[in-house]
Amino acid sequence: LAAAQGKILLIDEIEMGLHYTVLERLWEMIFKYAKLWDIQVFVTTHSQDTIKAFYYVADNEAYKKEANFIRLQKGRTGKIEAVVYDEERLENSLDLNIDIR
Repeated sequence: LAAAQGKILLIDEIEMGLHYTVLERLWEMIFKYAKLWDIQVFVTTHSQDTIKAFYYVADNEAYKKEANFIRLQKGRTGKIEAVVYDEERLENSLDLNIDIR
């Protein structure tokens, strides 16, 4: 994060090697420093725990406008499409335990 000040940071499979109990704190740090240091962060994951932790932190009033959850999927035509989840859709998907990874 410190090296990406004023830039873009890409993190692939953020959960790799981390215990699920640290994910919420990790997201808090990412949100805090991304906002403080003007960093646009893109993160990939296949972890439902990581998505849940993201949602809990992104639900904080200080970060609601900063956070977006976007799922990339193959569309009907075979092309990759981006599906944007607003706060309500993400919450409902997590509450219903729908796999959105």
